[in-house]
Amino acid sequence: MRVATFNCQVGRDPDAVVDDVRRLMEFYDLDVVCLQEAGTYRRALRRGLKPVAVVHQGFGSRSRMNQAIVVRKGVRTRRFKIRLLSRMGWERAPGFIVTGK
Repeated sequence: MRVATFNCQVGRDPDAVVDDVRRLMEFYDLDVVCLQEAGTYRRALRRGLKPVAVVHQGFGSRSRMNQAIVVRKGVRTRRFKIRLLSRMGWERAPGFIVTGK
């Protein structure tokens, strides 16, 4: 399983964010992408990635709503809720991180 994290960055064009996430998933053949600052792009991500992936959005507090997990279609998952992806917040770093084989 290949996993990455990506910061959507607030204030961008929603279609550009969807394109970036889609290209990231295709280029690196990713199964899961954890998104930061995704709250304002919720609808665009669900609509734009529907053919290739399922978007799980955090609910509850504002910080949870800014987090999302994108799972490629075909990857088996159980129903889950995003409770907290990070206690201390996300560490800001340029680029993105890809892990897995």
